[in-house]
Amino acid sequence: MRPKNIIKSVIWSKPMHEMIKFNTDGSYLWNNRKARIEGIARNCEGKFIFAFVVLVIARYHNVAEVMAAKYVVEWMSDHGHRKGIIEMDSMIMGIVKDINLRITDADMSFAHYLHEGNMVVDCLAKIATTIEYLTHFHRYDDLPTNAKISFMLDEWQLPSFRIRYNKANFVVS
Repeated sequence: MRPKNIIKSVIWSKPMHEMIKFNTDGSYLWNNRKARIEGIARNCEGKFIFAFVVLVIARYHNVAEVMAAKYVVEWMSDHGHRKGIIEMDSMIMGIVKDINLRITDADMSFAHYLHEGNMVVDCLAKIATTIEYLTHFHRYDDLPTNAKISFMLDEWQLPSFRIRYNKANFVVS
């Protein structure tokens, strides 16, 4: 028995009045380790505004997808546009929407931290590969030992150190 083909018609639709619609994509090619973002912008009549293809630094296609959305938001801000739609074929958009819905009434912000400044979570990540079920820790005493130690170091405000070597100092013969 052959699988049944499911055919779905997909048509690009114009944005609402005074809006700009962006269709974006991001990709990472493992074979040449290059990432790029691309997109096109059209007005409410479907007329071309601009398109872009940009090489970016990303190691995963999901990161490139998000970078494409960020590029569009920056472009809109730089050009004084406040109404727009970003369409992408990545499921990441649904995750971003869910986050935005949950934080609209909250006073929250996002920040990037170096790996060394997030050691408790790093300890939890290491055990995540060994568990087979959802695990919540509601008591400090239930944390894995390494996570407890990292937590105490944070509580005592003891620094972690990030050590990187300047690759230019190494001589290759």
